[in-house]
Amino acid sequence: MQFTERSTNFPPQQAMSKASFTDTLPRLLLSAAFATLAPNSQSHAKEAPQQVTGDAVYLLIDPANEPYTWRLSDGEVLIEGLSDARGRVALVPRAGRQDYVLEMLWGKFPVHVPPACWSKAPAQFQHCVRISPVEETAQQHGWKQAERRRHEESVQLREDGVAWVNKTLSVPRALELLHDTLEDQNKWRKTPAAGLNVTDFSCRPPLVPIPSAAAEAAFEKARGILQGQRNSARRAYIEAAQLGHWRAAARLASVMLEDEEWASASMVIAWLLKHKVPAGYNKLADLHALISRYEDGQMNSSNQSLVLSLRWRAAQLGDPLAQIAMASHFEKAGKPALVEALTSCARTHNPELWRVRGS
Repeated sequence: MQFTERSTNFPPQQAMSKASFTDTLPRLLLSAAFATLAPNSQSHAKEAPQQVTGDAVYLLIDPANEPYTWRLSDGEVLIEGLSDARGRVALVPRAGRQDYVLEMLWGKFPVHVPPACWSKAPAQFQHCVRISPVEETAQQHGWKQAERRRHEESVQLREDGVAWVNKTLSVPRALELLHDTLEDQNKWRKTPAAGLNVTDFSCRPPLVPIPSAAAEAAFEKARGILQGQRNSARRAYIEAAQLGHWRAAARLASVMLEDEEWASASMVIAWLLKHKVPAGYNKLADLHALISRYEDGQMNSSNQSLVLSLRWRAAQLGDPLAQIAMASHFEKAGKPALVEALTSCARTHNPELWRVRGS
């Protein structure tokens, strides 16, 4: 049979973009150009991109080279390919069937085509079929389900991240403790110990609570989790922290700060300070620095001074991370002896941290 395409000039609004296609489904326009298609047309599943020619019935969706599938409602594929350069997708009927599905990457659309529609003129065909609202594809549904699970897990992790703190430290008390710590820090800054014009550093181990065997085992388990398994590691550190492991709590605070969970991080930092853990001062410095830089990415000199003093206090109390941070400060100040003393002390009391940092 020779096919001669019947050209029809369709108004611009009949070519639907992705956005309008999904937003105005009830008004979706089907454009058809055909003479007669035999009702017993064979399946064209998994063919190359379809060419709309001659008597072929087509749906105008606008995007060119758009992947699509035209199938029966029970899933049998009739055509699978790409829309042509004019944004048209070819349609074929199946004898005795009226319910079809047009599926694109962004959704699927049930299409009801009574048998009489296939023999109507192009102008009537678009009004003959019925397009139902967009539905999710199986892939989209899977994506949404996975995203929902990830969201629920994140929410649960955030709640669990502070639930163990709340058992012994209320929010008002935590805020009061943080306020009192900053007040005390301002007093400490006026003492000789706060001075940065020093030439030596006395290394001392951090005076921290000794973790129980169960807490240490939980911490070792958390450390063994492979990099990239962020949620699993976070869950493990929560378990170790609630058993009283201060290093687990400090790492948990760092993760919370990275995720901008400042309220949660504040609670964990308050717990560290309550238990006289030197890392609490260093994490408080991290928190203050992040909040101070949040608006314009910079800290004023007053905030910089406070952050530095908190780190210096933590370093003197034996926190290895603070010692490394202060070593960086003194290196810029041209004090190599202090740099060596601080890095050596950090290496002694946290060899694992030093290996991670590449030394």
